[in-house]
Amino acid sequence: MPPALKGAKTPDESKYLDYALDPSVTHEMSRVFGNSEPAPAKWAGYDHKLLGSGVIAYYVNPEEVVDLYPEYQKPTVRQELRKELGTTEPYIGLNPGIMKMSKEKAYSIMDHEKSHGAQPKGKLALKGIYAVTPAGEIPLGEMLIEGWNEYGLEKSGRKPPSRYLDEDGNGKALYGHYRDFVYEIEQNSPGITRQIMRTAKRAGPNAAMRLIESVPGIDKLATKYAYKLNNKMN
Repeated sequence: MPPALKGAKTPDESKYLDYALDPSVTHEMSRVFGNSEPAPAKWAGYDHKLLGSGVIAYYVNPEEVVDLYPEYQKPTVRQELRKELGTTEPYIGLNPGIMKMSKEKAYSIMDHEKSHGAQPKGKLALKGIYAVTPAGEIPLGEMLIEGWNEYGLEKSGRKPPSRYLDEDGNGKALYGHYRDFVYEIEQNSPGITRQIMRTAKRAGPNAAMRLIESVPGIDKLATKYAYKLNNKMN
């Protein structure tokens, strides 16, 4: 197990880790995302450094980082990641505070993280893509990654975490805006998010950005969500 993670101390904690390691959601979502190479978590544990933070769970696949480098550098990068993380296999970290949530909400959050293992590896290449609009800058790549995850879960018949957060009474959740953005971009150009991910994996972020720019009405849509997000963030 990666050294950042700790095992379960109670039967209930064990049940949550068992669910985090159940690959069925990842495999099902890989069909939704059109990805023939899903990477379900091989390890799961509690990351006590997350206590007191706003992070409830995370998914890490070191091989996604390795894929960002040229072939001749990959063995060195893989070795360094193994030293730093303790593994090059995918894993899920849980905030121990997840045990205080309702089971439905906690499982939904874990479904979101497991779904990251179903997305094409190229998603990390999108992380650095931002859009500059009259209403300010927005993290366009992150919006596509996280919004597509929420969108995909909903399309598969699951209630994504953003819907639970929308119901908390604190206004629209950040990932709720990301989800809605993907709904609109998919309405304008069906299947485009999948194409963007595949392009990012095959040809890198610049090629992915050119594809994003081809979406009808993308400038107006980006500005619309910049107003929403920057009003929320500021």
